[in-house]
Amino acid sequence: MICGESPNPVTTAAYAAQARTSYARAGYTAWPWGAVCSGWTEKAAHTYNGPWNKQKGTPVLVVGNTFDPATAYTSSRRAAAELGGRLLTVNGYGHTELLNPSTCARRHIAAYLVSGTLPPDGTTCAQDGTPFGD
Repeated sequence: MICGESPNPVTTAAYAAQARTSYARAGYTAWPWGAVCSGWTEKAAHTYNGPWNKQKGTPVLVVGNTFDPATAYTSSRRAAAELGGRLLTVNGYGHTELLNPSTCARRHIAAYLVSGTLPPDGTTCAQDGTPFGD
C-alpha cells in the first residue's frame, strides 16, 4: 500500500528533496517511508489523492499518544484538524495505543466503533501501565 499508492520520486535528487521536506515535518522517522519505495516501479490502479479534508458523514476519531517515538503527537493533532475529526489523547509512551493499552481510551474507541459516539472534545486518557514495567 505504501509504495503503490504514494507519489514517490523517480530520481535520487528528488528522493533527497523529499527526505528534507519529510524531515522538516516528521523528524528522523520520516525518511524510511519514501526510501523503501525507491525500487518500486508499479502503481496501484486506483488511488485516492485527495482532497483529504473532505467532510464525511461520521467524524473521524484520531488517537494520539503524547510520547510516541514513531508518530509525533503534533501530527495526530494536525490529522484530526485536517480531517475535521476528534482527537483522543493518550498520555503515554510507545507506538500506538494498541501496543500500550489504556482502558479509558479503549472504552472511547469501542463507543466510537459500535455507535459512532465521539469522546468529549479535549479528552485525555492515561496508559494502564508504565513503560518497561514496574
